[in-house]
Amino acid sequence: MRNELAQVTTIHQKVPLTTSPCELCNIYLDSAFTMTGRFPMQRMIGLFALSMLLVGLSGCSYLFYPRAGDYATQAKGASGVETMINLTNMMETTASKAKGGKGVDSAFDDLHNQFHALDDAFCGVTDAQAKTPAYDLAVTHKKELMAIFKRLWKFKGDQPQRDLHLDLLSAEVKELRDTLKTIK
Repeated sequence: MRNELAQVTTIHQKVPLTTSPCELCNIYLDSAFTMTGRFPMQRMIGLFALSMLLVGLSGCSYLFYPRAGDYATQAKGASGVETMINLTNMMETTASKAKGGKGVDSAFDDLHNQFHALDDAFCGVTDAQAKTPAYDLAVTHKKELMAIFKRLWKFKGDQPQRDLHLDLLSAEVKELRDTLKTIK
């Protein structure tokens, strides 16, 4: 500690009196890093911002929904479309189990994780399949499912609303599955 203090004192003695406060700050931070081997706060903030940007862009939904990966592996099919069909079958079964519940019970949590697994599974489609009109319709159904699920999440504790939204979700999942079968 005394050695670092002596180095900083030496730096201040070499800086002319006409140096602006901003330049003085930059000189101090640069010299503090080179002499002490520690990162100054500006560099730490920049490093943190870069790491958050990389984590955010990497599609880290499994970080927040860890069981979604489990459902994706359970539903793994020969192709991306078959995986999505398997996930829609799982979602329909789980939606029927979630009826009559309240709040975030185990069936509702399973449905939530399956929904995120289905959302991620849309990336597993080939380029040729993604260019078909049926895939465009499937993306539209996915967006409708997102809107329905947001409303379902809002009314997860309201029993009559929850069951109505689960019925609506099941109907939309059936339409999505029928559309996915035409892509095969």
